[in-house]
This record gives sequence, C-alpha cells and structure tokens, in this order.
Amino acid sequence: MTATTGIIAALCIAGASPAVAADPADDPSALEMIETATPGSENAEVLAVLENVGMEDYVAAIPARDTLVTIPVDATSGLALDQGGDVVTIGLPNASQAAPGVADEDGLVHFDNGDGSTTVPIVREDGVVQITTLIEGPSAPKRYEYPMTVADGGQLVDAGDGFFAILDAVGQPVAMIDPARAKDADGRDVPTRYEQQEDTLVQIVEHGTDFTYPIVADPAVRGNLITGVAYPSSPYGIVVSVTPRSGWAITPFENWWAEYKLWVASWYEGNKFYNQLRCHVDVAPFKSPWNLDAWRPDVSYSNVLAAACNP
Repeated sequence: MTATTGIIAALCIAGASPAVAADPADDPSALEMIETATPGSENAEVLAVLENVGMEDYVAAIPARDTLVTIPVDATSGLALDQGGDVVTIGLPNASQAAPGVADEDGLVHFDNGDGSTTVPIVREDGVVQITTLIEGPSAPKRYEYPMTVADGGQLVDAGDGFFAILDAVGQPVAMIDPARAKDADGRDVPTRYEQQEDTLVQIVEHGTDFTYPIVADPAVRGNLITGVAYPSSPYGIVVSVTPRSGWAITPFENWWAEYKLWVASWYEGNKFYNQLRCHVDVAPFKSPWNLDAWRPDVSYSNVLAAACNP
C-alpha cells in the first residue's frame, strides 16, 4: 500500500438508530440511517475519508485488503477502487449534474445530485465500498446508473443469485457487487433490482409515497476475495486449490461462493465443493491455500466439518 495508509483514521459507529432527515447531506443522522439499513454493518468499522490535497480528491486505505479507495471532488471522475494494482472506476449517479463532493466532520463525502437524491460513499474496513444514495422524496429518480471501467478491457457480468462481477481482460474477477438492496426510514425493504446495460449497472428503486423517506439504496462493491485457483494433482485425483486474499475480514459465505463460481468450470461447482469451501470460510479462514478435493464423495456439511474440511 502507499503512504496514504498512515493518514486514515478509523471511525466506529455504534448504537445506530434510524432517523429521518429533511436534508441528509447536512444532518449527521443520515449516517445513522445508513448503518441501520445495512445488514451486518456492526461487523465492519467505517473508515473516515481524508482529503489528499495534492490530488484534490479524498482517499481511504484498507490495509487488510490491500485496497485504496479514491473518492473524487468532481463526481464525473468516478470512484476508484485500487486493489493491489487492479483498478476499477465506478461512475456515480447523475454525475454531470452533481455538486462537488464535500467531506463532513466525520470524513464522509456527500454529493448533492440536484435531483432529490444525495450520494454518500461509505468505505468499510472489511473492504466493502457502499455507494450509498439517499433518496429524499417521491420526486427523486427511480433509476441510478453506475458505469464501470476496468483497465485493459475488463467487463461487467451477471454472476447469478443477484451478484454482479467486474472481470479483467482474462476473465478473472477483480471486484464483486452485492445484490441490490434498499430500505426506507422505517427499516422496510423497498423493491429494487439491477439492470445491466453493457458495462453500466443500473439500480431501479421502486419508491413512492407508501414509504418513509429518506430511502437508502446502495450498490455494495468489494475487491476480489480470491487471488487465484490452481488444479494440482494428488495420488487420489484433482484438487481445486483456492488462494484467498485475506481471511481476516468477516465476509458472508454467499460472497465467497458467488466469486468462486466465476473462477472454476461448472463441474467444480457441486455440493461437495460448496461444503468444502464453506468449511474453510467458517472454521479455517487463515489457512492458505484452501484445498477442495474433487475426488472426495459428496457428504453432509457436518461430516466435512468433522474431518477438518477435507473428509
């Protein structure tokens, strides 16, 4: 990582409770609402984003994930996620009309989109970047576009089960996007979905007067969890050898499985691979690599656990 890491301060948000703000960009309770609307947020501290005067942008470092996040002052430049040299740039909603990004006293950057919505990217120590948009009233748009740019010819793909992935030029995942979600100020789910238009991810939020504003909608982006997969042979058969980037951050297993399936051929996606990978994530995350035995029989998850992940 760069020397930028040393200037990042961690901000832990605890005991958050929902609040409705007329202007979420100015009301500190907006952050409380984002926390309340985010499942599992208690497991990952929020990183304050400090201004880098030389670049006139804002930066946050996530050392455990070898990640540097750059949030621009000019929304049209897009948010940059740099994980070990793999750089993904994600455009922000209505960027051409948005006001310059302004950091609040907590170091969180706000973009007034000029359309009844405000975008507030949240950087978490577990490697997740929530590109949060606060929808302030029924006149705000229902459509929010996030153009994706990857160096050297990468592309955006549907990874199944609601996930999307950004692939590099050789088809390997460099970043993953969680399924779409949106909640209103009362904690109710708001119907939402993704649509893909080439390399632009579009979040549709079906909000209206039946819901309490503001509404929180956020594509949650994280760099890849897996850095490589190999297929060594053993005396018994093929082994799928998975190298995780880091086991230190708490990451739901569904994220690991969604990314794993992008690395391997379909015949390495069966239940026995699911159970062996899950075992490594659950009880042996700091071991590397994670060896999944293709020649093993398909047994229950409890039997996999009893055999220390390789029955």
